Amino acid sequence: MAEGNGDKELQTLLREKHVKFIRQHDDKREDDFAYWAVSHLRVSGYYWGLCAMASLGALDDMPKGSILSFVRSCRHKSGGYGGSPGHDPHLLYTLSAVQVHALIGALEELDKESI
Repeated sequence: MAEGNGDKELQTLLREKHVKFIRQHDDKREDDFAYWAVSHLRVSGYYWGLCAMASLGALDDMPKGSILSFVRSCRHKSGGYGGSPGHDPHLLYTLSAVQVHALIGALEELDKESI
């Protein structure tokens, strides 16, 4: 934090609040405009969320099975991954899918030949 800042609360990482905030973004809120506005970022969003949780020492708090299930549903017949189910495959989302598998410890599940 910035030197000279006397507010102790601003100098403390509120870990549990961060963990709760990240976990709540796993909830499916189909009636929320933002849910649909960022649907193309969903696979990358899982990667970012997993990285944040790993940094907080809370990776085991994430629902790894349902995340992998979602990422698998984004796989295209060409071998690449889209940002969400039904989206065209793209290098960025394919990278995010591989990174999600790596963070979760499931690299062996990837079809490396098709990627």
